[in-house]
Amino acid sequence: ALVLSIIVTLMATLLICYAFCCVPKIERTEWEEVTHKVKRGETLWEISKLYCPDDVDCRDWIDKVQEINGIGSTIYVGDRLTVLVEKDN
Repeated sequence: ALVLSIIVTLMATLLICYAFCCVPKIERTEWEEVTHKVKRGETLWEISKLYCPDDVDCRDWIDKVQEINGIGSTIYVGDRLTVLVEKDN
């Protein structure tokens, strides 16, 4: 019984470590969606600087925004993009 208890404890510890070390921060962040109207000269990278928190990899953020909007890397002035903003807790 002691060995089983130790194994269960180790497995739980490994799962917790995986959740905090290996799962990207973007997946652990609570987001809300807002609309951003693209202005002249803006790129997805520039837009990510407005909304992506410092502790989230902006490349992951951009991938999610592209997925949500069904777009590639090309955006145009006047486009209305659904972007992610970190929820206030």
